[in-house]
Amino acid sequence: MKKHLMTAVCILLAAACVCLSAALVLTARDDAQAMGTTPGLANASSDDIQFKLALLHLYKEATDVTLVLPYTTVNLTQTAVTRAFIGSEEGEIAIREMNERVDRTLNSAFDTMTDITDKYAAVLKEYSISSASSYQTKLTELKNMFASLRNSSTGFNGTTLTSADGLHYQARLLPAEYNTVTVYVKLDGENVLVRTFRIYFEPTRADDDHPAIGEYPPSIVLSTDGIYSDGDIITSENLLLTVTARTNPKGDPIYSNQIKVWLNGVLVEKQTGDARPEYQLHFERSNVSDYRDYKIEVMAWDGENSSYRSLTLRYHAIDEGDVKGSVTVELDCSVLHLNWGDAWLDREELEIRQGDTWAKIVLRFLEDCGYEATYDGTVNSNFYLRSIYRADFAAGAQPDEKLWALILRDGLTLNENQHDSDSLGEFDYTMASGWMYCINGGYPGRGMASTEPNDGDTLTLCFTLSYGKDIGGYESSGGSYGHLSSYCGMWRRGSYIPLEHDFQVTERVEPTATEDGYILSVCSRCLEEKKEILPATGETEPTDPAPTEPIPTEPEPTEPEPTDPVPTDPEPSEPVDPTSLRRKRREESL
Repeated sequence: MKKHLMTAVCILLAAACVCLSAALVLTARDDAQAMGTTPGLANASSDDIQFKLALLHLYKEATDVTLVLPYTTVNLTQTAVTRAFIGSEEGEIAIREMNERVDRTLNSAFDTMTDITDKYAAVLKEYSISSASSYQTKLTELKNMFASLRNSSTGFNGTTLTSADGLHYQARLLPAEYNTVTVYVKLDGENVLVRTFRIYFEPTRADDDHPAIGEYPPSIVLSTDGIYSDGDIITSENLLLTVTARTNPKGDPIYSNQIKVWLNGVLVEKQTGDARPEYQLHFERSNVSDYRDYKIEVMAWDGENSSYRSLTLRYHAIDEGDVKGSVTVELDCSVLHLNWGDAWLDREELEIRQGDTWAKIVLRFLEDCGYEATYDGTVNSNFYLRSIYRADFAAGAQPDEKLWALILRDGLTLNENQHDSDSLGEFDYTMASGWMYCINGGYPGRGMASTEPNDGDTLTLCFTLSYGKDIGGYESSGGSYGHLSSYCGMWRRGSYIPLEHDFQVTERVEPTATEDGYILSVCSRCLEEKKEILPATGETEPTDPAPTEPIPTEPEPTEPEPTDPVPTDPEPSEPVDPTSLRRKRREESL
């Protein structure tokens, strides 16, 4: 009856625990070079520790819910089945009791889920975690997962369906989610049968024939854009494809659980990344020739909106060790003004061969430019570049003033006494410094030993002072370090490149007739403040005049002007009968 629903509850709650635990653990990289450096736990402040402990407590609560539900489900089901065989009447009572108890258990679990997310949000607020932090993202994902479980992300959830004919019922299904429908059969006002169904609704998605579906199809950007076109030849056995998908019109990131990639019709699993997932595409030699066509297909969706893109490449198989093209490698130390005004400090074009890794190419580049490299691992496994050395090459190093102010605001641990004029490496100036690399403008989520160069690629070796926040590579480093989620700018290619702020109004004072007002806004990412002045109105409100009493005045005496009498002639009248006159007076007196 409700066993399948309860099983789903357990599975999704377990996923919630994984989500919460992910918020507690600083993501470990399979190759440290992808993130530059790893923060030392010894440098964590008391607030950091208390924050992690608070999340750990919530993780335990979620785990407790997960452990209770399976036991309750099995216990109640066994009890109901046992009683059902004793007699029909007792069996009905047992089934009704089981349904009621399972409902209470489910409702209790749902209440616990809400309580956990509320506490999670309270912890983030208590420790002033930025609204753009990845912890906030994890909280949103956790809420979405709980909402999906309860099917509460649709406004129709919890409503009783009505039927026009008593036979057919219609409900709106939430796309790409499990929709829970419960049917109650009542007799004399009591439930005699309850059945729950879970329906997964997969709406029509974009494809080759219909590349855009919905009112707001999302945008899709591939790491191959601007490098390869349909029909181009590729000579590398492996291609690391990065997908960036965003909603329209807001431009919010679409995560990997709403992105699919196929290679010649075979679904490719994601390797790393979430907001910018990476997919390793492997090309194999044809059995009949050295050429073989491969079709790459990408589909991303947001609700009922979806988009589709494809790219067909021709793989030219080359034997191990044979030349397959050339690449460009650059060295960029803009954060320290070593190449301020110039796009790079050193630059070289190098020949690549089948089987080369980026680690091997970078070491060759450094050697050609006169640097000595200190690194861990090998060019084929776990390569991590610690530092580079060349006499006096860092003599003029000076952290950018604006950048240093952001580092202080970010609360990163400083290491100002560790640096010299001959070398540059991890932990110089700050405990968040180190070398990172980007390929064709994007930062891979894996190390240089795990990626292969392709003909025409450009790799830039960048030095960072703040886990990549200062060079646009923070997203690939994983984890949540410092107080700021972004610096809203990059120090790259010898200059400062401003990025868009996310200003939120925090205070507003209206202007008066004589004084200016203002609007104070703070960027949710870098905490930069912006104050907009509202000029004084300069207008005065109309006032009614004060009432005044009239002053009494005496009229001035005036003498009448003399007038000459106008002589008038008397009008002639007929003689009156005295008898009639007396009669008239007598009638008036009556």
